[in-house]
Amino acid sequence: MSAKLKVVKGGKNMLNLSQYKRKNMKCPFKEEKVVAYAIPVDRIYHGGHNPARRKKGTQQSNVSQLLTSLSTVGQDEPVCVEWNTSMGRFDLVFGFNRIRAIGMAINMGYQIPNGLDGHIWAYMFTGSVADR
Repeated sequence: MSAKLKVVKGGKNMLNLSQYKRKNMKCPFKEEKVVAYAIPVDRIYHGGHNPARRKKGTQQSNVSQLLTSLSTVGQDEPVCVEWNTSMGRFDLVFGFNRIRAIGMAINMGYQIPNGLDGHIWAYMFTGSVADR
């Protein structure tokens, strides 16, 4: 898949993914390889909460385990984002624990193997609202 085909039109908020580094990664949801892009963490809006239907919310122990793994092994699964043309930003769809762990690693000054400073590997959401 060519990055040049991944252009999302939206007036001044057009997105051209060819400006981002990319690599193939295994998607934990699709269970197949996807093209992931190195997206600056500060360009991804996640609202500070995980909308997944969890009765007890996000467990900090899961985020801590991911932080440990990120600092030793690196990011092995991408998060999923969707381009929000009206806001000119990426919105997080899947991977709330991973983005929290990456944010913690950045704030703590950790170097992430296979990562780029201040970036997270993400693939573009192509499903329907029901897929969320």
